[in-house]
Amino acid sequence: MVESVALIIGKKLDKSNYSVWKFCMKIFLLDQGLWKLMTREEEEPIVDTTNHASVLAHKEWRKRSFQAVHYIALIVGGSCIEHIQDCDSPKKAWDALANLFQSGTEARKLQLLQQFNSMKKGSICINNFVNQFKSMADQLAFVKIVMDPTVLIGTTLQGLPNEYKQFVTSIATREPLPTFDQLVPMMLGEEERLQRASSSSQ
Repeated sequence: MVESVALIIGKKLDKSNYSVWKFCMKIFLLDQGLWKLMTREEEEPIVDTTNHASVLAHKEWRKRSFQAVHYIALIVGGSCIEHIQDCDSPKKAWDALANLFQSGTEARKLQLLQQFNSMKKGSICINNFVNQFKSMADQLAFVKIVMDPTVLIGTTLQGLPNEYKQFVTSIATREPLPTFDQLVPMMLGEEERLQRASSSSQ
């Protein structure tokens, strides 16, 4: 089950991908007919134990509620489980994750800024590096922090490894600096050039 849900959502929720995860999870829950449980448009029905239809309706609601919580729990990372493990309804689980990742407290803002400023490409490909940056920028936007375009370019270049040093210098000395959308294909081109150079030297 977790594999099939993960294929639809993309990847498990962690501190770097909340905004994308939230959108994909909403689409999935809408498709499953469970989204109204998150918004309380579909409230828990009052059960009349003397009425068979009422008992069945309540039982069905509880089943769907558990199913929604189950889906959420399947597709959150290990560090997030503790924040929803005591939630007895999908709405509570959904809100707990929103409070965790969308909190506008100064501490949360500082944490996100530190994560953003320390991002490194490492061994991942440029596409994944760019996606991580976009996800982090989205999370910053959630807490009302909009990155200055120059800071965004500078932080991106700072995250590239040493083999991109010549490329970084050439971009950093341009007037005007490229936009982030313009920088992405440039980085992809440099990645391809470095891969060709590495292959020809072997």
